[in-house]
Amino acid sequence: MIRVNARKVMKDNKVPFICKVCNYSNFLEVCHIKAIADFLPQQTIKEVNALTNLVYLCPNHHKELDGGMLPLSAIIT
Repeated sequence: MIRVNARKVMKDNKVPFICKVCNYSNFLEVCHIKAIADFLPQQTIKEVNALTNLVYLCPNHHKELDGGMLPLSAIIT
């Protein structure tokens, strides 16, 4: 539910469909800048999926971010 809603938030806000790091645009994933697991259980989906917490990344950069190989500074502007 959270991830489905995240994609809707990005689409509804007309965020450009390109990877924030490399501008790739064929296959993208919505990435939570602050991980879903880092939110408290009582926090709402709206808080987790705030537009300021979402970014499009290609699968490679998403995996690198989640694995600690890509610093947050590479996606936060």
